[in-house]
Amino acid sequence: MQERYLPPLLALADSIISHELRSGKSEEGRHGMAMGRPLKEKVKLTHDLKFRVDDDTFRELLLFCDRTQAERAEVIRKALRLYLSGQNKRS
Repeated sequence: MQERYLPPLLALADSIISHELRSGKSEEGRHGMAMGRPLKEKVKLTHDLKFRVDDDTFRELLLFCDRTQAERAEVIRKALRLYLSGQNKRS
């Protein structure tokens, strides 16, 4: 089976989430919690971000979330953390 191209941030998030799923360290996926309600006891999420993405990026995000059973917000938060930590190492 041919590997599907993932944009760099989604590819990083994919590897982390896949590892967490294999090791049993992942937060509950879609089936264990209500959509759009973060686990308040872990991290207090106080800021709401809104941004636009193109159709292809959004479609890739949906496919990725469906394949990994991860919430969109969780994937975006992890990808952003990975991106920012990589930028800090380069500075």
